Amino acid sequence: MLRVHFTAEDLLDVTFASEPLPLVEPSMALIAWQRVDEQAVFGRWRNRIGRELPDRARPLLDLLRPDGDDPQFVEPLSRSPEEGLAALRDAGPRLTADQLHRTAARAPGRASWLRAL
Repeated sequence: MLRVHFTAEDLLDVTFASEPLPLVEPSMALIAWQRVDEQAVFGRWRNRIGRELPDRARPLLDLLRPDGDDPQFVEPLSRSPEEGLAALRDAGPRLTADQLHRTAARAPGRASWLRAL
């Protein structure tokens, strides 16, 4: 177990975002949904979301892994959904084959849509 000790001075330097990041927040929720080690905290929520998650959103589970090893283009730091989606659309030229192949390799059997890229 890793323990991090903060002093009062450390805590005084902590800042919080003034508003949520619209594409990072759903990504973090899907990552939390996949974490089985947090059953006591997320169990009921995970069961409800599992029934309600639209099929078109399920490919995101191949990209957003509970270990946090996500492709960089998935979570743009943008202040509005429009800005974030524009960043995702513009990410294509910056994507590397290595990122997509690593993503597909982590989710064997589920990432056939990624392997086709």
